Amino acid sequence: MQETRDSSVCRLLFEIVSALADHADAIRITAVDQPEGTCFSIVTHPEDVGKIVGKQGRTARSLRTIVSGIGMKSRRRYAVSIEE
Repeated sequence: MQETRDSSVCRLLFEIVSALADHADAIRITAVDQPEGTCFSIVTHPEDVGKIVGKQGRTARSLRTIVSGIGMKSRRRYAVSIEE
């Protein structure tokens, strides 16, 4: 059941990030299980990193808020990291 929820969160992140990025084919999201929860690592084209992070990190903060809200409902901790 938990893998299903993690994969649905991963799909949601992919849809949001691909809408923001110009190079949607270069987006890779991996879920890494950790003792305290799951961390989603987003890797994208170098030109799109700024679009994913946003001005002063607002877009990245919004992504983290969405994911943590889902985690609160499922009583699981989710984190998002954006790799450069």
